[in-house]
Amino acid sequence: MTLFTQGDYPLNTTTEDIEFIFNLCKQTAYVTKNKDYDSKAKNTNISYSEENTQVNAYAMSHSQRSHSITILGGLSNATKLLAIALAEFKRTEDLEQMVDACNWIGSTCLENQFHFTEDMIQEGIDELEYNLTSYLAKESKAFSVGLLLAVVAHELGHICLSHTLRDDVSNEISRNDERQADLFAQSVISDTPFAGYLILSSLFMEILFTWMGKNNDGPATTHPHSKERVYNTLNSHDEYLAELGITKDTIDRFLP
Repeated sequence: MTLFTQGDYPLNTTTEDIEFIFNLCKQTAYVTKNKDYDSKAKNTNISYSEENTQVNAYAMSHSQRSHSITILGGLSNATKLLAIALAEFKRTEDLEQMVDACNWIGSTCLENQFHFTEDMIQEGIDELEYNLTSYLAKESKAFSVGLLLAVVAHELGHICLSHTLRDDVSNEISRNDERQADLFAQSVISDTPFAGYLILSSLFMEILFTWMGKNNDGPATTHPHSKERVYNTLNSHDEYLAELGITKDTIDRFLP
């Protein structure tokens, strides 16, 4: 049973699912129409470390013509539950329920030292009282693709923009690299068939990483404050999100 299997919502993701999402990124016009991006994307392999339950993903360059992206199982697990929450939110527009979901997922990540297991998906479904109807299962799969695609596109951005080829960078350069990869990801996902799901997916992916961040209150180091990235995404889609009750006045309720 994989991400795209019909029927009950699956609790696992396969390497084939991750490769499918990566191919969506590589085949967008934003990538293919730029010769440098296209070449780097074609020389990038993606792997899925299902057994690693850490909520993380990363990109590396091994040479000028050899790159890799790794998605860890914990990230897939956390996004599965977040996808269910988003599907239910799309159906009900119940802001309080979505706030509760973000708090539960974020707190669970923190309590387990940034790890998230398949068992925690079912625990969250029970705790948040989700009824996985066929409609909710179908919508959840689309949001799962959107959430993971946002991460994969961000990591591909680091490779295409040559961030991973740097030998030594300052914290300021690293923060700017992260902002540029965010913009790259937004450009990629706007060219995919899942664009209708990606505004919520990209926003709540940033919200999840805010819970994972250790530097939300102190000085920014290698990454911009996660809250800055949430606010940037909100500002980019403020009119659409305001219709769902997500505004500058309510956004902090989703954050730690």
